[in-house]
Amino acid sequence: MTACTDCSAGAYSNDAASFCVPCANGKFSPGAASSCSDCDAGKYSTGGTEACTDCAAGRYADAGSTLCTPCAIGKFSPATAESCTNCDAGKYSLGEAASCDDCTAGLYSDVSSLTCQPCASGTFSATAAASCYACAVGKYRLMQTDGCADCSAGTYAATEGNAACSVCGPGEFSPAAAVTCTDCVPGTHSIGAASSCTDCSAGKYSDTPHTIDCSGCTRGTFSNASATACTDCPSGKYSPGDTSYCYDLAIDFEVCPVHVENSNVLENDCYYKYQGAYREKDEGEASPFGASCRELAKCRHEHTELSDKYYMVCMECAEGAMPLGLNTEADGSCEAGRFPQFCINQSELGTCPSDPLKDDDCHYFYQADWEEVGGGQTSPFGDSCATHTACNADFSETKNEFWMICSEVRRRRTEFYIPCPLFTLTHVHDSHVSTACSAPTACGRILPPSPRAPGAATARAFRSATVPRSSRAAPTRGAPRRTC
Repeated sequence: MTACTDCSAGAYSNDAASFCVPCANGKFSPGAASSCSDCDAGKYSTGGTEACTDCAAGRYADAGSTLCTPCAIGKFSPATAESCTNCDAGKYSLGEAASCDDCTAGLYSDVSSLTCQPCASGTFSATAAASCYACAVGKYRLMQTDGCADCSAGTYAATEGNAACSVCGPGEFSPAAAVTCTDCVPGTHSIGAASSCTDCSAGKYSDTPHTIDCSGCTRGTFSNASATACTDCPSGKYSPGDTSYCYDLAIDFEVCPVHVENSNVLENDCYYKYQGAYREKDEGEASPFGASCRELAKCRHEHTELSDKYYMVCMECAEGAMPLGLNTEADGSCEAGRFPQFCINQSELGTCPSDPLKDDDCHYFYQADWEEVGGGQTSPFGDSCATHTACNADFSETKNEFWMICSEVRRRRTEFYIPCPLFTLTHVHDSHVSTACSAPTACGRILPPSPRAPGAATARAFRSATVPRSSRAAPTRGAPRRTC
């Protein structure tokens, strides 16, 4: 009689069996087994095995499973897991995960999340955050930037949760991380978005808080920097305004004064800064400025054994006169860049100024070009220009040069002039001319129509001040004509 043989591991047999049967999927058996057992939860088998295999991390299996199932997104599991666990808030997984990853700073997530969400502008979060918090006052944050940042100087955030800081207005300032703006104190000012207020410069002042721009001191007053008020000049002194200094008035120096009798001084010598250089005048001789200067100032006084020497400038041109050629160098108490070397009367610009001691040239912008005339000659505009303006001037020891434009055409009751094409001097490449000047290039005269019969009108003949007769267009009946 033949003996019975044990079934090998992974198989089983019943009584009086003639062969062993392999264990089915999801089951296992040791050797000499009469039956197969189900795999425990967290394990699996593919059949005919002595033992079940553990599920890897990120997978799970019920009892008797033939394979492990991957964890869904937002879940995780360790090895041999019978189920997957939801990711906590502040964490996430993409599925089949052994563990959940933390949300980085600036992101957050709910329970069982596939991804982390960015915090909205004005809010932020730490690592592994379940929610975002509002940025504090004085701070701000744009979406997907690192952390809440301090408001920069000149801006502020008065409430929490700001995506941007507000700008301080004119007359205000703020340091960094400010929750509000502060008014500038008197004596200072700001134009807005300022980290600090700027002191009023010398010659200006502000007497109220929240000042946008400092006011200039008026004539006869002065101030130092950061002043809250201007101070009157002492007796015998004067200022042209907007200055930190009062100048000694040259009273009664419109004519160089005669020296005092019985004094040690034999004579007075007067020097007037005029047209680029000091011009000497003896006792009894008039200032070269004449009536064109409103106030004269003394820059310095030199006393010698034989004479008193006075050096003077024109502090301010008289009404109706415009200053040209400010002094380029300081002299004694007189600052550079403040005093006109020449005062020219607006009403006299139709004739080129004439200085007996120098050559004079005037350049008038006429018919789209500069036309030069000499001293004492009239403007090429003739009587078609009512007002001229000087754009600039150059002075040397031997020559004066002026650049003029026509700033207003002449108009009369029965006839008037019209400006022919305007020009802007930004198109004229001449360093001597102010780019602020613009004017007609020429002035043509137009006469209105006069009726010859009731209900009818014809054009009267007219003359152009700038165009030859041969180039004029033929008259058109019933309407005024003009030619430029």
